[in-house]
Amino acid sequence: MKIFLKPLRRLIDEIEWARLWACSQIYYRRPSIGEINEKPQGDFCDLATVAFNNVRVIEYQIRTLRKFFTFPYRHTVFDNSTNDIIANEIKTICLKYGTGYIRLPKQDFIRVGQGSYSHGVACNYLYKSFLQSGGGKYFGLLDHDIFPIESFDVSIFLEKQFFYGLRHRFYIWPGFFFVRMKEAAQRIWTFVLRFGFVVIREPVMLIRYLKGLIS
Repeated sequence: MKIFLKPLRRLIDEIEWARLWACSQIYYRRPSIGEINEKPQGDFCDLATVAFNNVRVIEYQIRTLRKFFTFPYRHTVFDNSTNDIIANEIKTICLKYGTGYIRLPKQDFIRVGQGSYSHGVACNYLYKSFLQSGGGKYFGLLDHDIFPIESFDVSIFLEKQFFYGLRHRFYIWPGFFFVRMKEAAQRIWTFVLRFGFVVIREPVMLIRYLKGLIS
């Protein structure tokens, strides 16, 4: 009997992945609410944060970025919160500081325990719908609880290499992820976790990503 369990589990997993993929394609066509700010003059970094049910970390991140992120940037909070009350509070904070705010569509197809997939879908949505052609020289993804604690100029790293960021276990983590947009715009395929959070089209580009990993 056990000999059939492993193939059966694999089949169930593949069916679930197929369901998620199909639902995600529909999700990417859904409208969002809000707007990003006008792009700054000259070179800048398009920073994106996926918010999730936490107001305090978003406010602290906005404040610390203003203090320590030295390269010109445009920061947009993409709200993936499941709690509408908290989402409204996050929107209020963004308006207070003049930070761009987008309320992402509800992911009603996501089940309990699929948080990583949900985050990846949110990253795909914001990247493809807003920032892929946003005009930034660099693109950065920050987890909502990532805060700079000293002066940080991302151009120092990205002038030398294509990618700068962190890995988490076996995948490239989109919680601290910076790339040069000129080279990345058409090469990032998906942020959805399966074989790696960020899936790159060409093997040579993947090698360049690995060279930019901090750890």
